[in-house]
Amino acid sequence: MIHIHANMTQKIDDTIQIMYSDDQTGIVIPENHMLMQAMLFEKSYDDAAKHTEKLFNMSKKKKLLESNFGKN
Repeated sequence: MIHIHANMTQKIDDTIQIMYSDDQTGIVIPENHMLMQAMLFEKSYDDAAKHTEKLFNMSKKKKLLESNFGKN
């Protein structure tokens, strides 16, 4: 799994130039998905977040992580 760095990414015509680093956790998949939606399809943050939520169910996963690892 790779993590795409948004601040080191640019779109030139129909090509995207990206800087990335390796990530073995797999947690960054939704983040990368949102970034690509914004760059390729020029979606707003809200639209990209809604679409990503629909695909990855992030709010459910966030609640699960918070219940297991969050401070009370």
